[in-house]
Amino acid sequence: MKIKGLYALALVAFLTTGAYAQDTTNITARKARVKSELKEAGQNVGDAATEVARGAKRNAKVAGQAISTEADKVGNKIDRKSEEWKAKRDAKRAAKRDTL
Repeated sequence: MKIKGLYALALVAFLTTGAYAQDTTNITARKARVKSELKEAGQNVGDAATEVARGAKRNAKVAGQAISTEADKVGNKIDRKSEEWKAKRDAKRAAKRDTL
């Protein structure tokens, strides 16, 4: 009777240990899978951020070129207006000199 009880106790202990070992293996496999999924998700986020940055860079470059072009146009208009005022001033001075 004692031996049967001891065998039963040993059997229960082995089954419990086997179940615990199997559960630990499942947990380890699950951890590895979650870790790889997180790593993949991080790479996807990084790729998306890189693409967004490239788009922003392109847009900034286009905007910078447009601003530069408009600044050149404004600069040219200012130069032309300055030349016109200078020509008017010189013409007035010449007319004044001629009348004296």
